[in-house]
Amino acid sequence: MGNVRKSFAFVLHVPILLLLLTVMQAGAQGYAPVIKNFGPKEYGRKLSVANNAVIQDRRGHLYVANTGCVLEYDGISWRSIPVKQGIYISALALDSLSNTVYVGAAGEFGKLSPDKNGELQYVSFLPLITDATADPGLILRCYAIDGQIYFQGEYFLAVYSNNALQLFPTEDSYHLSFQVGKSFLVRERSKGLLTISNGKKELLSDDTLVLNNGIFSILPWTGNQLFFAIRERGLFLFDPDTKQFSPLKMEGYLKDISFNDACLLNHPQYRVAISSSGHGILLLDHSGTFARKIHRASGLNTEEIRDIFTDRSGNLWGVSPSGVHFMRINNPFEWYGSRQGIEGEVESVNKLKDDILVGTSSGLFINDENPRSLFRNTELVKGHVYEVHSHFDTRTGKELISICSNTGLYIMNGNEIKKISHDIFNTAAYDPDKQILLAVGRSGIYAFAGPDWRLSHNESFSITRGLKIERDQLLSNSTVSVFFVGLVEQGVIKILLSRDGTFTAVNYDRTDGLSSGMVRPFTYRNEVLFATDNGLQYFISEDEIRAGLPDSLKGNPDYERGMFDMYTLAGKTWTQPISGIAAKQNNGLWMVVDNQIWSVNDKGEIDSTTFLDTDPGMINSIYSPDGIHLFISGSNGLLRYTDQQNITKTTPLVSIRQFESANGSFRFSGSFGDSTKIALQQLLIPELPYSDNSIGISFSSPTFDNTLPVLYSWKLVGYEEEWTEWTVTTLSTYTNLHEGRYTFLVRAKTPSGAESEIASFEFTILPPWYRTLWAYFLYAALFVLLIFISIRIASYRLKQKNVQLEKIVSERTAEIAQKNTVLEHQNVQILHQKQEITDSITYAKRIQEAILPIRMEIRKYFPDSFVLFKPKDIVSGDFYWFHHNDNISMVVCADCTGHGVPGAFMSMICTDKLNHAVHEKNILQPGEMLSEVNRGIKRSLKQAGESHAQTKDGMDAAICAFHHASNTLTYSGANRPLWLIRNGTIEEYKPTKCAVGGFTSEDQIFEQISISIQAGDCVIMSSDGYADQFGGEKGKKMMVKTFKEKLLEIATHPMSQQEQELDTYFENWKNNLTINGQVYEQIDDVCVIGIRF
Repeated sequence: MGNVRKSFAFVLHVPILLLLLTVMQAGAQGYAPVIKNFGPKEYGRKLSVANNAVIQDRRGHLYVANTGCVLEYDGISWRSIPVKQGIYISALALDSLSNTVYVGAAGEFGKLSPDKNGELQYVSFLPLITDATADPGLILRCYAIDGQIYFQGEYFLAVYSNNALQLFPTEDSYHLSFQVGKSFLVRERSKGLLTISNGKKELLSDDTLVLNNGIFSILPWTGNQLFFAIRERGLFLFDPDTKQFSPLKMEGYLKDISFNDACLLNHPQYRVAISSSGHGILLLDHSGTFARKIHRASGLNTEEIRDIFTDRSGNLWGVSPSGVHFMRINNPFEWYGSRQGIEGEVESVNKLKDDILVGTSSGLFINDENPRSLFRNTELVKGHVYEVHSHFDTRTGKELISICSNTGLYIMNGNEIKKISHDIFNTAAYDPDKQILLAVGRSGIYAFAGPDWRLSHNESFSITRGLKIERDQLLSNSTVSVFFVGLVEQGVIKILLSRDGTFTAVNYDRTDGLSSGMVRPFTYRNEVLFATDNGLQYFISEDEIRAGLPDSLKGNPDYERGMFDMYTLAGKTWTQPISGIAAKQNNGLWMVVDNQIWSVNDKGEIDSTTFLDTDPGMINSIYSPDGIHLFISGSNGLLRYTDQQNITKTTPLVSIRQFESANGSFRFSGSFGDSTKIALQQLLIPELPYSDNSIGISFSSPTFDNTLPVLYSWKLVGYEEEWTEWTVTTLSTYTNLHEGRYTFLVRAKTPSGAESEIASFEFTILPPWYRTLWAYFLYAALFVLLIFISIRIASYRLKQKNVQLEKIVSERTAEIAQKNTVLEHQNVQILHQKQEITDSITYAKRIQEAILPIRMEIRKYFPDSFVLFKPKDIVSGDFYWFHHNDNISMVVCADCTGHGVPGAFMSMICTDKLNHAVHEKNILQPGEMLSEVNRGIKRSLKQAGESHAQTKDGMDAAICAFHHASNTLTYSGANRPLWLIRNGTIEEYKPTKCAVGGFTSEDQIFEQISISIQAGDCVIMSSDGYADQFGGEKGKKMMVKTFKEKLLEIATHPMSQQEQELDTYFENWKNNLTINGQVYEQIDDVCVIGIRF
């Protein structure tokens, strides 16, 4: 190959027949599932690297036969269970009925049994041997069948049941034994293959193949046939009815392999796995034909595998002198990277029959299985390979492969490879009808005509990078072929290729409806789709647009230009950022969406979880040769996915691994059960003293289906109500728990969303001694005793106190009698003074009433009117005033400062000033009257011009002068409005916003309003005492709004009735009970005047 490579560098045209022959001899046998190798670094640096057997119990825990101990793996951590120091442990078996692990070793055999703290301990069966001459020697195999446990050594065979042993001596020696269904088979030298039935040996076959050769595995096969793996002879099928052996077809070199063990697989493609010395693990398909090989090149760290086992998820475990090995074969993914021989970032992949060509940043690689790797660099293409693409040539019936790289464009055709250009090329496509290869390079687009691949035409473009070129089969015909080139930030170039190799190019961009960013064309169901940063799009051709145009626009290139639109797939418009698509079986497809792989079926249903467990890095391309296998080229390597739709997903398991108090005084190690079994559920509920009320609980899920970690959620019933959020944490701690019964619940969830059943652990925290039942009894007794003593002491003190009290009472009684005489005299004086004051105020009331106008006089001029006058005390600060002169009737409703005696004094002064204004100064205009009264009050009370005046008292008032001849009402007010009720509405006339007297200036002018009165009009004047009264259901002020609503409600009633209704409403309002259960007292004087014209 060195000479070939050297010649190619100059001649660029070399035969590759030798390369293909080398590859085809090896075949596509290399297999690279996800593999993990465990050694002392993981399970214990002081433990032996070599292991001899592996099994799994019903909890999902793995058990491995090491030296001196059995290893237990729960998916998170390893534990070692001591058996006997330095002893060679050779065999393990699981009794699924009791979930008990049985152990066979050199000169020793027994079982693992949990102690009271959940710790697995080894229990030896040697004391059960009653025959002193029986020597177990090295136990080679161990099986559990229907509750009976078989231990087989070279000169020893024993069956354990019901805590007793039955021995089966040999006349010669035993080789190995096997379990087939519920049958136990053993090869005894010089006799053949035996079975044990009803406690006796029975001969199954004495064929020379059995007598003279070592059998290393027997498995059930189709019908009642048995599968035999015989070292150095090969693989055979045995018919128990005819006693005949028939060999399975095997490649010649496989017959010389030293088989160690075999197991059945739960896999849609593979039926049997065979471990070997020197050749790793061989996989046979369902016909028994050798199919794949797992060895050092696949990722194992050894070629010698002793024992193999299929776990509950269908994955494969193996043990060897180099450790423990996990192979995720029940998984649709295979991983190829540097360990498998592929170097660099994978850009593109293509499958040609059994050959896989991979283009990377380090060159062109091809599958070529050898002891060290599954791929090798062909050394034929130097530099960075961007694309490897196979094209079927319909004329020759052969595959044509184009290779685009930064060192040139290559063509692989049959048994030769040829470099046809030195430019940098990114992508190429072939037209088989015209035998022309179109390639996109850094300098433009090139057309090469076969078969000699001469350059027929090129167009120069400044192309950042051509991502992909695709031929549109629907738009192409025998004359012109249509290609689309996807670019980076430059849109799409449509190429029209003629039969003579020349072409024209049209560039489309955002103005044509195309998404910006990266665009990659792909063929899906013979139609070209465009994967863009904004979803899937398709091209609407010029012919389609022209067909929809009116005749007037046909022929106009501005209207007939092709355009792009969003593509609807399975009833959905895809708008996610898409960088690749590939067709899959059953009319589905795979898509690269935001660097994640989505699987979409023909109904548009999306599976976005299958590929979550992978990390190909930046995905450069995806490719499917058959709709079943998907190759994902990424920066981390090459990922191969097989669409195995019938793989059964197992439900994850979860178990409590350890429960420990913070101070270490109590510890449970996770294994429920007793001396007879390892239980799946808790049998005993531990009771912890209160000093152990801070705990830690660890748990695990032995789920090996995913690379991504399992998630956990938990809660402590009796302490918290809600489950925790899902997390990868496998430890939960609680501190200072109160006494009581608790149940810890935990569940697990895989990255794909499958949830486990709930595992539980129940425990009780005992109360501290001072909160125990006996402590409460003691507290009660002490309490009763304390009460008794307290009563006796209190009784004694009470007697002594009574003596003292009797003396004090006598003394105080005399004092009180004397004081009562004095108080009675004082009370008589107070009552006399009160009566004198009351008489004075009553006399003042008569004086005030004498000053007030007689209501009959008001009714003389206003027959339909009322005056509601309710002083808060005996005398009032509110008053009303009336005067009639020359066909003018004047009415005043006034509210003087204060109430009671001070208010009455102010009302008398204000009345006097009103009389003075009318009678002496003959003022009949309301505004002028208010101004005159204002000046008179300020002078009488010495308020004028003195900022330091002692009194600032005054009056709020409304004055109306009704002109009977003209039916005109003149109004002026000082802080008190006038309400006019007409036709069911109420209108308010605003007063001048200042009082009469007090702070009001002496030259204040009060606004006067003239109102034309209609028959039936009502006017209301009121002091603020009515609306300010507290009461009602909510105990608040009535407010003007409520007062006005009441006035409108009774407006049509006669005025005398209105007076009664207003009085009743007022009394009811204030008579609502307060919070203390009492009625509200009247807080101010009330004066309301109503007149209907």
